[in-house]
Amino acid sequence: MLLLKLLLTFAGVAFGVAAAVYVARDIRRRFLRRELSRHPLPPGTRLVEIRSVSGKGGAGSGWAILTAVLLHSDLPEPELRAFYKDTCLLRQESARFSSGLLEHTPIYFRALQDVQDFSGYYVLVTFDAGLFSLAPHARRGKQA
Repeated sequence: MLLLKLLLTFAGVAFGVAAAVYVARDIRRRFLRRELSRHPLPPGTRLVEIRSVSGKGGAGSGWAILTAVLLHSDLPEPELRAFYKDTCLLRQESARFSSGLLEHTPIYFRALQDVQDFSGYYVLVTFDAGLFSLAPHARRGKQA
């Protein structure tokens, strides 16, 4: 009987810890999405969609969060890259996005499901809010 109580107690604690970790990751994911939606955009650029996933870090370094911000811009690519010079900005050429930075299921941008011409679409990538961050642009509109 004592063994059963100990096992049930251990299972309850383990479940509680797992639930707390899940909630903490979800809070962090929501925080990143909110902050990324607030940062300034260059002229002629609009935020289309933000998606984020959690997964195992690429080098097995633990759990991380990847956030992908889908942008559409009328700016020439060199100007857009100059604005986001300290970030990971990738051209988006389909509705599916997979980074290789994180072991995760691919991200599908709903806004691109029926798009035929992907010119002007880019993805701004943040990885665990550290490796590829929005550097000077993430500070609520303050420029470095």
